[in-house]
Amino acid sequence: MPRKTTGRPGAIALCLSAIALALAGGPAAARDYEVEIIVFDRLNRDVAVHEQWNFSSARIAARLDEMEMLAAKASSRQTSEQLAGLESVRRRLAESNYRILDTARWRQPAAFYPNAPLIRLGGPGSALAAGFIRVYRTSLIYADLNLQLSPPVPDAQGAPAAAWPPHYFIAEKRRLKFKQIHYFDHPLFGAILRVWPVNVAAVQADDQGVDGPAPP
Repeated sequence: MPRKTTGRPGAIALCLSAIALALAGGPAAARDYEVEIIVFDRLNRDVAVHEQWNFSSARIAARLDEMEMLAAKASSRQTSEQLAGLESVRRRLAESNYRILDTARWRQPAAFYPNAPLIRLGGPGSALAAGFIRVYRTSLIYADLNLQLSPPVPDAQGAPAAAWPPHYFIAEKRRLKFKQIHYFDHPLFGAILRVWPVNVAAVQADDQGVDGPAPP
């Protein structure tokens, strides 16, 4: 004899509905990241100091080619020069023996590598000839940072000359933790980065994150 149904959803149906809602949205799908970065170099530095292991013309040419490829992929996303969480750090650097080359702040989605924006830093007229950063998530949060410092070098009379090789580079992939200050070091310049979720629920969501497409 057929069992009479009551029209009430069973436990399995309720469970499947909950899973569907979780996949369709929720804090993990909706969260954004706020990102801030400061790029700086040291004033009164000795321009004769070169990193000999990174000074070959072939190595420099290869890195310049890589920077050009990144430039072709860079996002048009707008950034602000006004900092929030790193503003006190910027002031301390400016008051010390450092020169601020660039500052940037932006909000972006918590995307996997292929969909995360590649943000452009520096540019013409700056000693920071080019810079690019991508913040993205897998089951963790990462940043890929590529910076090119091409400082003008004084000529024999002490007047600034055009920028000339060697160029100096930072190229690093770094695992990030929310709200911590991350320092990217080089003998001649550096960068300070901070990333935090727009809402607290994003931190809890990352603890149970799902692996996305692997970065190249």
